[in-house]
Amino acid sequence: MATIKMNPVFEGMTRKVGDLVFFKRNGETFVRRRGEINDPRSEAQLQVRAAFSELVEIWHVLGEPVKACWDIYARDKRCSGYNAFIGANAAAQREGRPLELIPGGQTLQGFTAEPRKEGLVTCARGNAAQNSYATIFIQKVEDDGSCARLERRDWGQGSELTLSITDPGSYYIYAVITGSSYDEATGVISWTVAQAGVSLLPVTVDNSDAIN
Repeated sequence: MATIKMNPVFEGMTRKVGDLVFFKRNGETFVRRRGEINDPRSEAQLQVRAAFSELVEIWHVLGEPVKACWDIYARDKRCSGYNAFIGANAAAQREGRPLELIPGGQTLQGFTAEPRKEGLVTCARGNAAQNSYATIFIQKVEDDGSCARLERRDWGQGSELTLSITDPGSYYIYAVITGSSYDEATGVISWTVAQAGVSLLPVTVDNSDAIN
């Protein structure tokens, strides 16, 4: 990249001439060669775009309690909570790994999600935060290895919750604990994720341990 003198007519503006790009920064005008543009519809780029689109939808589904945690986390990182969440989870979303729902790692102990019979998964939180509110997010792992979007299920204050899932497959099941009902909460007390295999045929139901 080189500095050049430009006609005052063009100062403060960006101009392209052939494969050169002229631009101004900190009062000086620079020139650089325009970079080559990769195929915008390659398979890898399409996967990146799909994952980004899904994460944007997931961000909205997560709601204010989770967003507040990311906003606090991002304060010293010169970015928004939204950007921090997308950056932390882009690769996981593409590769079929569980999301980092809250920055800082999983903190909820004793949560399980176990298939009981066809299409049903029982979630239990043991003695963890019994007087608090629980919310479940379910996310299917797709056949191509990527993750689907989240679906929210309200749990309340009970110790167990049975989920009805009509689409067989492998699922990540996230548990989020808040001090009040999810729509009224301003933050998250703790969270974790478990994995469960769901089948419509009872003989092929798989059990999985919680992801620690």
